[in-house]
Amino acid sequence: MGAGETFPAERSAFRDPETGAEVTQLTDYRGHAWHLYFTNFGWYDRDRKLLFASERANHANLFCLDMASGRITQLTDLEQKAPLHFVLTALDPERGRAYFWQGRRLRRLDLATLALADLWEAPAGFEVAIISVTADGRHAATSIREVGPATEKGLQEGYIGFRETFDAHPLSRVVLIATDGSGARVLHEDRCWIGHANASPGRADLMTFCHEGPWDAVDHRIWGLDIPTGRVWKIRPGNPGDVAGHEYWLADGEHVAYHGGIGGKPMFGAVRYDNTDLIEAELPMTSEHFHSLTADLIVGDGEAADPFNLKEAKDYILMWRRRSGRYDGPVRVARHRCSFHIQNVHCHPRLTPDGSGILFCSDRTGYGQLYLVPVPAEAP
Repeated sequence: MGAGETFPAERSAFRDPETGAEVTQLTDYRGHAWHLYFTNFGWYDRDRKLLFASERANHANLFCLDMASGRITQLTDLEQKAPLHFVLTALDPERGRAYFWQGRRLRRLDLATLALADLWEAPAGFEVAIISVTADGRHAATSIREVGPATEKGLQEGYIGFRETFDAHPLSRVVLIATDGSGARVLHEDRCWIGHANASPGRADLMTFCHEGPWDAVDHRIWGLDIPTGRVWKIRPGNPGDVAGHEYWLADGEHVAYHGGIGGKPMFGAVRYDNTDLIEAELPMTSEHFHSLTADLIVGDGEAADPFNLKEAKDYILMWRRRSGRYDGPVRVARHRCSFHIQNVHCHPRLTPDGSGILFCSDRTGYGQLYLVPVPAEAP
């Protein structure tokens, strides 16, 4: 196997025995496959190709899947010692480039020529985190933090050492890296665990980051950052006792969506980056992750921990529609049977670019594979 090599389609279809939905399995290999983290867009070439990672021939590499034919092309040929880092990959679909970590090196991949370039290396003694690309494609945004009492491998494999890392208050930095390789600068730093640097998909001057840790213990989770000035502010300040997180940008690049709880009850919300135009609604149950393109239709993957004792929907792809200020549902779209055992096989559902389908990962067969299920046409 090598970069540029193409493989036959692996997809097949089955009907969910409980919901009747037709689910398409996109990959089928005796090694894990996974899409990018759910906050990162994964389609390119006018949405005709999907970027994903897979462990094949005993190595992890980046691949693309042709959405029409199902054929798979290998994009990199690396002896990647940290396959978990591929979940942190960012895509610039407009310019056909992907950005990923190889160790502490940030690398740029040209998706047409498969040429690789080194852009920046994180300092020794720091762990790397998820990457995103600014709307103009000129910069990659990320965060780094001091190596703490837990290893990144432990955190990615079941959040081992999660509380210990939070309690250590590691020195963390939000870093902006020029995608032409001309340098990098620190936008913000603090003596706390910073993660989830997410650039707005619509405005090159905006991004968010978070104070990572247990949601009920962090001082505040969601932060906005003005890239030209470095100014930071709280997004969705809330009230004592509120929890909110797993934030992501809606497709307009102006609003940030999130989920959490108010008064012990699950909620979903979205707010403009300047804390105007707030939408929040109580949900009958929460989900491990949510995704949406707008605030009107959201999808989730159930709640592995099941804190609200709603076992009847905990391992399903779920959907809610917003009507008259409230969310109807959830509708069970299909059962995913995902273990969430390691980060690479988190379900991480996300809507396709046109909103017609839901992409997700599941290790229901023993290996993480990619699946696609249509959004139900009928109203819940």
